[in-house]
Parts: sequence; C-alpha cells; structure tokens
Amino acid sequence: MTATHPFTRKLPGVAWRWSQENKGIMFFRGVVKHTSWGQTGSLSQILLLDSKLVGTGGYIKLIADTYVYWCPACQLTVWEQELNAFMPMRSGSVERQHCPFCTGRISPLQPGDKIRAHFRFSAKDGDFWGSWWAEKWDW
Repeated sequence: MTATHPFTRKLPGVAWRWSQENKGIMFFRGVVKHTSWGQTGSLSQILLLDSKLVGTGGYIKLIADTYVYWCPACQLTVWEQELNAFMPMRSGSVERQHCPFCTGRISPLQPGDKIRAHFRFSAKDGDFWGSWWAEKWDW
C-alpha cells in the first residue's frame, strides 16, 4: 500500500529474490499474531507466514527498525526506522506516534492484521546481517 510523498523510500540492504533470472522479490503472506511495546517504544511483533519453510514453523519476529506501524490517514505502512530518521524527538509512547508523511496518528499493527513480508540482507563484504520486513497488505 503506497501513498504519494515527496521522496523515495529505501529499505537497507537487498531483498531476497526467487532467482537471478526472475528478479521478483520473495514475498510471503501472513498475519500479525502478537504485538508488544514498552513505555519507551516498540519491542516486537510476531507474524505467522503462509510458509512453514521460513522462520520457526512459519513464525518470524520484527524488532527494532523493522517494527511496523499503520497510518489510516494516508494508508501507508511506517517502519520504526523511518520514525527514528524523520522524527527523532518523538513521543515516548508507541500509541502517541505521528506519521512522518502526513502527521496523522499511527499505531502498531494489531493481531489479525494481514501483512506481506520479505527478508533483506547486507550486500557489503564483511557486513553480516539480515532481517524480516513487513507491510500491511490486504491479500
């Protein structure tokens, strides 16, 4: 789900793809099973994907920069990484966050919300990391 905004959004690293010939990103459908947060911000979101071949029996966890919010005003997924980059002096409460694109209220994805997820990893030599990223998606 996208919205019009004045800049290009860029996630870190490169996305896991089906093959080198087929350049499509390997997306998995799923649902949010659990969302938790503390007084100072996000903690984790647990997602259940439609494939048992990834994660732990299909379960993956989003933490830190990959934590997902939803803005009903501009219909846009917002990641914790974007909040940290664009709104460093933000509210300490997860429930009082504002969208960096339209300043509307955002909230963490909730259990039962449909998502699509993909895995990203570093393409730099000597830089070893990987993480799941998800977005609200009405499949």
